[in-house]
Amino acid sequence: MIRSIFAGTILQRAQTAALWLLAALHVLLLASVCLVITSLAARAETPACTGRDLIAEMKANDPAAYRQVVAEGEKIPNGRGIFWKIEKAGLPPSYLLGTMHVTDPRVLKMPEGA
Repeated sequence: MIRSIFAGTILQRAQTAALWLLAALHVLLLASVCLVITSLAARAETPACTGRDLIAEMKANDPAAYRQVVAEGEKIPNGRGIFWKIEKAGLPPSYLLGTMHVTDPRVLKMPEGA
């Protein structure tokens, strides 16, 4: 009878120790994840813009091509406008502020009256 009491006590202590060890491992894992996440933000860098001004380069290196590009741009109706009034008979006018940048050829080839 004495052996069974001690056996139960030892088993309970082993279970308690195993649970504490498991809990400690989870806390350690959480601490390491937090450490990694905070160190990532500290090492983040904003990349420098490495873009080139192609228009300025063209103006300096090939003035004839630059003048041709400017001349083609000036031929576009409303090419400088950023505030648009859109009207249709029977409807109140709508206003649009901004520019349209489109590269999809299906949109570039619009039908008459669009």
